[in-house]
Amino acid sequence: MSEEKIGTYITFHKIRLYTEYLQYFNLTSIEFNKLTLIYYNIILKHQELLENAIYVTRTKIEKLTMVDKQTGKVPEEYFETKAPSRIRRSACTQAIAQAKAYITKVKNAKENKKRGPNLAKKFNLPIQLTKELYAYIDNKKMKIKLYNGKEWKWYECTISKWNIPKDANLLSPKIEINKKIVMLVIPEKRIVENLTTIKERMENNTNIRICGLAFSGRNNIATCVIVDKSGKFIKSRFINEGDKYKNTIIKYLRQIQRSNCKSNRNSSVTGANRKYWKKISKNSNYYCNLVSRKIVDFCKECNAEIIALSNVQCDEEIVTYGTRFNSANLRNRITDYTKIKSFTENILVTFVDMKGKTNKCYKCNEFIERNIENKTIKAIKEDKAVCESGHMIDYFFNFAMNIALNCLKKYD
Repeated sequence: MSEEKIGTYITFHKIRLYTEYLQYFNLTSIEFNKLTLIYYNIILKHQELLENAIYVTRTKIEKLTMVDKQTGKVPEEYFETKAPSRIRRSACTQAIAQAKAYITKVKNAKENKKRGPNLAKKFNLPIQLTKELYAYIDNKKMKIKLYNGKEWKWYECTISKWNIPKDANLLSPKIEINKKIVMLVIPEKRIVENLTTIKERMENNTNIRICGLAFSGRNNIATCVIVDKSGKFIKSRFINEGDKYKNTIIKYLRQIQRSNCKSNRNSSVTGANRKYWKKISKNSNYYCNLVSRKIVDFCKECNAEIIALSNVQCDEEIVTYGTRFNSANLRNRITDYTKIKSFTENILVTFVDMKGKTNKCYKCNEFIERNIENKTIKAIKEDKAVCESGHMIDYFFNFAMNIALNCLKKYD
C-alpha cells in the first residue's frame, strides 16, 4: 500500500464585532484603501517588480516610497502617511494582488481581441490585519489598532459567539464593514489526511464506494446513487429542493412585476427592484450551498470516497435549461460547491464521459424512452422510463447509476 499524502485547506469563520467606534472603523477602511490605491499605481508604473516573490516586491516598493534613514535621501515615489508599517505592508500586499489581476486581464483581453479592463480609481477592500494590529483578550473581547482621524490607537471590541476550537490554527483576520455591521473574518488552516488519487484508492481499497450524481430541472435537483466496487447498488437519495427554490424565486419576481407596474420603470433601474434581484441572487446561493451540503453529507453517511458526475447533460436538463430560474441552471454552481465541500471531507470528485449513454438502461444497456414534452410513446409517469426489455426505471436514478458504473469502468 502507498503512503497517504497529507494536504491543507483554508476555511473561514465570520464573527460579528460589537463596537462603539464604528466611525473609526470607517476611517481606517478609507485610509487602508487609499494606501492600497497609491501602491497599486506605483506597482503598475514599475511592473518589473512583480517578477520577484511577494516579500521581495514589497521590500523594493518600501525603498521606492520611504526616506532612507542613513542618507536622508527622498525617493522618487515618496508620499506622506501616518499609517504604521504593518498597515502599509498589508496595503502593499493587497495592491500587489490587485495589480497582478489587472495585468492578467489586460493580457487575456489582447489575446482574445476584446476591450481591456479599466484602471481602478477606488478600492473598497476589507481591512487585512497583521500580528501587530490586533490582539485577542479572551473569547469575548479583542483589541484592534484603528485610525481616529488624527492618530492610530488601540480600541476594544466585543466578539459575538466564539465557536472556534481552542486548538485551531488561526491566520491573520480581515475586517469587513457593511453599513453599521462590522464582521471579523478569521481564516483557519486545516489538514486533509488523505490526498491519494482516485486510481490509487481504487487499487488499494476493495471496499471503496462511489456516488453517482445526476442533476435535473425538477423538484429533485440532485439524485445520488451509491455503488460498491463490484457495481452492486447500496443506497440512493433524491434531494428535493427544486420546488422550494422555484416558489421563492416566483415570489420575488411577482414583487418586481408589481413594482414595475407602480413606477412604470425598467426593473433594473429602481432601488426597490435592485433589492429583490439581490434577494434572488442570495436565494440561489443558499440553495446551491444547501444541496451541495446534502450531497456531501449523504456520501459521508454511506462512506463513499468518490463522487462521479457526467460531463454532458441528460435530455431532461437540455429541455429545461433554457428557463432562466429553473433549478437546472444551478447545476454548475452546485458542482463547484460540492467540489469544495467534498475536498474538506476527503472525498474526490471526477467527471465521466456520458456521451451517447444518457438514455440507456443500466440493467440491460437498451435504450429507454420517457415523457419529455409528450413526444415519447412509452410514457408511464412524469419521471419514469421504460427500456426496450421492459424494465421500468426512474429516469434520473438510471442516469445516476450509469454515471457510477461508467466511473468504475474508467478507473478499472
